[in-house]
Amino acid sequence: MKKWICLLAVFCTLIPCLFGCRAEKQEMEILVYVDENATDAEARSLGTRLNVTENVKSVTFVSREEALAQFLQIQGENEAFESVDATMLRHRYVVVLEDSRKMKETVREILDLDLVADVRAPGLS
Repeated sequence: MKKWICLLAVFCTLIPCLFGCRAEKQEMEILVYVDENATDAEARSLGTRLNVTENVKSVTFVSREEALAQFLQIQGENEAFESVDATMLRHRYVVVLEDSRKMKETVREILDLDLVADVRAPGLS
């Protein structure tokens, strides 16, 4: 009898996790793209405003040059990308949200900041 009670307790605990019925606080990364006309200093200063945005846990600046290096590393040695220049890309921020359930509200707030050109987040178009 005790085995069945323990098994039932475990089963009842796992059901919400299996079917996503329990909305739990989870971290999530989004990408925030900086306006292409922003200077390097302006792009970096945006990080301060992102850091004080509600529901933002951390902010990491990725320069155009770093973004290009990451892109080329993923693509491998592909001649098609030899002529790609860092100026073709935008500075960006990798922003970690504290609570994924508040993602839509946080994205709206970030989009209202000056110098933000776009935000890419899972599940948002």
